[in-house]
Amino acid sequence: MKKLLTSSLILSMGMASAQQADPYTSLKKEIEQSIARGNNWLMEQQKAGGHWDDPGLPAFTALALNAIVRDPHFKKGKKFPEKVEQSFQWLLKQQKKDGGIYNRGLGAYNTATSVTAMMAAGRKDFEPAVVKARKYLIGSQWVAGEKGEAGNASEGGIGYGSDDSYTNLSSTYLAIEALALSESVVADGKYGDQPKLNYDAALKFLSSSRYSFLSWEAGEKNMAA
Repeated sequence: MKKLLTSSLILSMGMASAQQADPYTSLKKEIEQSIARGNNWLMEQQKAGGHWDDPGLPAFTALALNAIVRDPHFKKGKKFPEKVEQSFQWLLKQQKKDGGIYNRGLGAYNTATSVTAMMAAGRKDFEPAVVKARKYLIGSQWVAGEKGEAGNASEGGIGYGSDDSYTNLSSTYLAIEALALSESVVADGKYGDQPKLNYDAALKFLSSSRYSFLSWEAGEKNMAA
């Protein structure tokens, strides 16, 4: 009995010491378990062809894959588990000759989301598709002298892709995020000279859109007062 009590005391002290070293151990485990349950649910929703929900919008599949491969316990390698691999291959097959990954409009939105998922996968064999998609996203930017006239409110931004004349914060943000995440793919020059986003124009668009939103918000508050 004495040995049992002594062993229990030592074990308890060890656990207490471990918790002091990392007070968030329990929380981390709960988060990891939640991620695992969420991804298990996602896999249950996968369609027979490898996509999720509407095949006309590859972004739905890209969003699911992004969550799955970011699981801290997901084992990345040259190939993924069969169903995950099937979904990435389905996503790659949706890429068009212009580099965009879309089926029913919303080209920039679907492409940007897909690039983000492929970069999260960390697969070298996805790089050629990423390079093509980057060109499509950069080509979707509204730049003075190329699309529209200087001073256009849309200048510097990126739209959903179905209509170049309408740009928005959401698509611009998603495209910039995808381009930033995939910059490492083209940085060493192994894919030759690559187009570059006009970040000055993009920053100007984002800034003007911010002020436009603040002005709208202020107007709404005044009307409500």
